[in-house]
Formats: sequence, structure tokens, C-alpha cells
Amino acid sequence: RYGRTVELALQIALRNRPAGLRLTEEDVGPRAGAVVFGSDLGLAGRFNIRITEHAVEHMTRLHPEPRDRFVIAVGARVEGTMERAGEAVARVFPSPDTVEAIVGTVQELLLALESFRTREGVDRFYLFYNHYHSGATYRPHMVHLLPLNLEWLSGLEHRPWPSPVRPRFRVGWKELFSELIREHLFVSLFQAAARSQAAENASRLASMEAAERRIEERIGNLQGRFNQQRQQGI
Repeated sequence: RYGRTVELALQIALRNRPAGLRLTEEDVGPRAGAVVFGSDLGLAGRFNIRITEHAVEHMTRLHPEPRDRFVIAVGARVEGTMERAGEAVARVFPSPDTVEAIVGTVQELLLALESFRTREGVDRFYLFYNHYHSGATYRPHMVHLLPLNLEWLSGLEHRPWPSPVRPRFRVGWKELFSELIREHLFVSLFQAAARSQAAENASRLASMEAAERRIEERIGNLQGRFNQQRQQGI
């Protein structure tokens, strides 16, 4: 799994960081962005509403002032539900409809995050998506995307290495670490998009099954009325 490979590379980089270089809490401003994955298509039941409610609840609790938060929406329908909930949508990206399209969407999201960080000084981002559970069920999920969790990095650094041989690297440490963090963000966004896509399909399947049951019930009722009227006519 690529995500596991990136974690192993980060572990090696952290264990070989230059002497005296400490990982400290970043000085971040009050503004925060939320990347919210939804859908572009209908017939998905409460898919977009559930992730909107989850995102608004957490963002309001973490950043009470509306001016301190904004949304990057992935999916036209979740853009609508977020705006109706009173949240400012700064950017909108189409929801990837295939696994192959996820890579392009994630690359565009990374460029957008970098733009917000460099041009507007926003260093805090959260990730919201519906996580596929089983069958036709899913659950809203949140990931603290940036800044990186220092406890997670520390735990990664001190995790036992899985083999007796440790790899080495020749490039500069800061260059390597920066590139690995970018790959970590890519993996996080890719997983969110893939899991959201799976949850969307599950939600749409549940909606279609419910619609099919209602149609069958309606046909049964109409058939019963037809038989009753036929008997009365006879």
C-alpha cells in the first residue's frame, strides 16, 4: 500500500533529521479551511446533507466566527448544501466519478491548498467525507489535515522498524521531508475521495432499493384496487 510506504519513508526521515532540529507547533492564524467531499449527482439520499451537518458542526465548534472559516467543496451538490447552511464556499471542484479521475482531482486540490497557504496565509485545514462502512451504510468522518499532528509524527518516529536493514537517503533533509509531507497529503486526499465515492455508491444503492420497494408497494396496491373493481364489475 502506497500510504504505508510513505509512512515508512517519513519514519526514516524523522529518525535521521539534523541534530538540533526540533519539530515544534506551527504558528497558525485564526482562519481555517474545510475540504468537504460530496457528490455531483442526485439519487444519493441524505449523502450531502449528512456530511454538511457533520462539517458545519465541527467547524462551528472549532472556529466559532464565520469569517474565520471557509469551504473547498468537491461536488456541486455539497456546494449547495454548505451554502444553504451559511458557510462560505471559496472553491468548487467536480466530484470524481471514476477511480481514474481521483488522481487529477487530488492534484488540483493540492494546488488549491498551496495557494491558500502562500497567498492568504491559511495554514489550518480539515478534511470531511463520508466513510463507507458496510453494505449500504456509511458514516461522516473528519481528518485534521494541516498542520501536521506532532503526536502522530513522534509516534511514527519511535515506531519499531519492521526489518533489520534501514534505508538511507542522499538528498537534503528539508527537501526530502517537504516532498514526503506532500505525498502524505496526497494519500490523505486520495483516500478521502475514494472512500467518499464508495459511500456515495452505497447511498445511491440504498436510495434505489428504497424506491424499488415503494414502486412494488404501489403496484401491489394498484393491483389490489384493480382486482376489487373487477370483482365489483362482475
